[in-house]
Amino acid sequence: MVLSPNSLLILQRVLSKFIKKDLIRQLFSEEIMRESVIYQDILEEGKREEALVMIMRLLRRRLVTVEPELEQQIRRLSITQLENLGEALLDFSSPADLVTWLQANNC
Repeated sequence: MVLSPNSLLILQRVLSKFIKKDLIRQLFSEEIMRESVIYQDILEEGKREEALVMIMRLLRRRLVTVEPELEQQIRRLSITQLENLGEALLDFSSPADLVTWLQANNC
């Protein structure tokens, strides 16, 4: 019987409750784990979260404050949109620039 990468990840999670990490690493190769769709989703979410934290830090440094409503809009952006905002914010001189960018990018 051959298990899919997703099934292997689920099995690994269940086993991790009862077996030490070292043994799990011996049983499941890193390559198999990385092929898992669930692993890819977790990785993508981590990247998005890192981008969001950095963008918010840069916006606060550039604009001093970010209104809660605008922050909520920013939190809903995809990773690609966050990357684009990261480039655009270098040219921002006021909160109005952020509002304009969000409107222009249908956010």
